[in-house]
Amino acid sequence: MKPLISVCMPNHNYERFIRESIESVLNQTYENFELIIIDDCSTDNSVNIIKSYKDPRIKFHQNEPNMGGYRTANKAISLAKGDLIAILHTDDKYGPHFLEEIVKAYNKFPHHKVFVTAIYNQDSLLGNLFPDYPFKTEGIVSQKEVLTRLAYENPIGNGINVVVHKDALDKNDFYNLEYKYAADHDLYMRLAQQYDFIYINKPLTYYRRHEINLTNRVFLEMIKEGHGICNKHLSNSKIISTDLHRKLIRTQYKSMINKAFYIGFKYNSPSLTRDLLKFFKDAYPELKYSYNWYLMYTLSFLINNLSSKLLTKPLFKLGRYYRMYITRNVEALLK
Repeated sequence: MKPLISVCMPNHNYERFIRESIESVLNQTYENFELIIIDDCSTDNSVNIIKSYKDPRIKFHQNEPNMGGYRTANKAISLAKGDLIAILHTDDKYGPHFLEEIVKAYNKFPHHKVFVTAIYNQDSLLGNLFPDYPFKTEGIVSQKEVLTRLAYENPIGNGINVVVHKDALDKNDFYNLEYKYAADHDLYMRLAQQYDFIYINKPLTYYRRHEINLTNRVFLEMIKEGHGICNKHLSNSKIISTDLHRKLIRTQYKSMINKAFYIGFKYNSPSLTRDLLKFFKDAYPELKYSYNWYLMYTLSFLINNLSSKLLTKPLFKLGRYYRMYITRNVEALLK
């Protein structure tokens, strides 16, 4: 029997994108799914758009009062009847074959619980659509590799490219409400402590970066919370050795210094770069005497003068170079 997939879709004031998101689910080549939409007290036209669809696979609920994104997602999951659980935010979308490819992988690896695909990043700031590949090779990704990559930088993103078997969620709350900004990162690390992941090396979902993404508005707090999550899981891990943890800290520090400048440059915010650099320096006092740290701090004062439309393409290339730098460091650690 074909597995039922529950696509859980929390929404709050995304009338601008929600129609495209809903239709990306309804137009899937794999049709045995339910779409659970929960509106979290939107004040725009979202509810009217949702109600305009008459597809019986759509199960619509409204919150009263506002519950927030993670709590609303947990509520949707509690209502899900599927064997496989997916989360799709209403500013993102699926490619038409996403669920079909997930089911193929599920049938090939029926004893595994976590399935991840590559993803397209759709960047409205830079005007680019580019693929992002979380892991190196398709198929089974070991717990050690998943944890190492998650510790270095979350390669999975906000989770629209992740599908989890409900059996795994019987042992884990989907999102830990202790966290405000990075509960998705915590979820992946908890799952990786228990399961190898199955990776599909095809970009099948679309993550939209835009000016009202939560992650752009509260980037510093998200980084701080994510850092605490990584240290918590790695310190208690039976999979990551103490020696590997120590190496991860050192290489993570180096990469985060470069990332601090790149992020401030991208969002034209020299103060964000300096705040990030200060946080990393405080978090790793034994590594604080770094020439690169002082160089990036000094260069941050030039960000407002450097930023222009003429630099968007070089900036995009800088971001791609940064990702390659991360990949090389992670590969070295995994050898």
